[in-house]
Amino acid sequence: MLGAIIGDIVGSRWEFNPTNDYNFELFSDKNSYTDDTICTIAVADAILHGSNDFGQYIHSWCRRYPNPMGGYGGRFAQWVMSDNPRPYGSYGNGAAMRVSPVAWASNSQEEILHAAKLTASCTHNHPEGIKGAQAIASAIRNARILREQYGGKWGKEEIRDFVRETVWKFPEYNIDIQIEKVKNRFDETCGGTVPVALWVIQNSTGFEDAIRRAVSLGADADTLGAIVGSIAEAIWGIPEWTKNKAITYLPEDMKSVVREFHNRTKNNKPQSAIIYGVEYPNPDTVDWVPEVVPSLTLKEQQYKTFVRGYTPDWECRYAPYRFKDWLYITRSGFWLKKFCFERCDDGLYHLSKLYTVKDMAGKDLIKTVLIEGYFKPQIYGWQYNTTNVETLGKRVDVDGEE
Repeated sequence: MLGAIIGDIVGSRWEFNPTNDYNFELFSDKNSYTDDTICTIAVADAILHGSNDFGQYIHSWCRRYPNPMGGYGGRFAQWVMSDNPRPYGSYGNGAAMRVSPVAWASNSQEEILHAAKLTASCTHNHPEGIKGAQAIASAIRNARILREQYGGKWGKEEIRDFVRETVWKFPEYNIDIQIEKVKNRFDETCGGTVPVALWVIQNSTGFEDAIRRAVSLGADADTLGAIVGSIAEAIWGIPEWTKNKAITYLPEDMKSVVREFHNRTKNNKPQSAIIYGVEYPNPDTVDWVPEVVPSLTLKEQQYKTFVRGYTPDWECRYAPYRFKDWLYITRSGFWLKKFCFERCDDGLYHLSKLYTVKDMAGKDLIKTVLIEGYFKPQIYGWQYNTTNVETLGKRVDVDGEE
């Protein structure tokens, strides 16, 4: 959740004095925490106390800090000051900026979506407010899973696919955004903020880059920074110097919650993998059986194609996938084969290790995938000619030209 707090602090000085300067000063004596940080801390504190009454904790923490930088929004301020607070149908982006702790406290999609709804509905009980919170919580969870899969080595394509996968679950959000339509536009709704946050993530290359892009849009700088920061932390992690600097802006009781929450959740590793939009159990939990290794060699281009993975033919439906240091063959939510190749002095990649699930022993799925799989042209713009193993890796454009 520290990513959300950092995004809030960095964006705080620009909330009512927007900038389009990407190279703005990250931290200064003009920065501070705002209501975004207070509410995020409150959600984390509720989790630490095993409570689902997020409204009680948000109300208590906001009462404790009645005058944060930038103050509280009008209706939310009335909610804070009320002795009998009730949700007021908001669909503002406050629902999305405070939700990040729930995505670190659990690995279950169902639990996270339920908790996200509870964090929002104590104030933002409009369907759009709840959806905004759930979308960001889901994005953070997916990012944690995929970072574990890729070992932190994300490329532009992986990040693009991750964002598209998140939006696929929330199809009302359009992330095909033109910058001139969101630049210098102050939109405090979930519908106007969440897609922009995902768009920023899709176009970023690291944690600081994402924060700078969010803040320099000249929009709702602190809240957009908080939402983007919460996802960016899950994708890229946070530089140590940034953590250390940001924490100095917080009072001791907030620091205590941050430290305790980190210690409580740091070993909470994702137990799933996400492949072509399908959620799989973590392959490390599968009962793998060693199998006799057949003779199989690949040329370098064939190997690279296989390692990259591709969407399977509908009739084949077996798909290769890389998870950490191993290659796998999957089908319809199940892991089937686990193996690796070794590059030898002849310049070829030789199959060196092979494991299987019990009911797939003896089935030569690797060659099946090599022969029958292909890149879908409607997704990648080109496909492989894979009539046999030897031609795998031959690039063929959609119009048939190599």
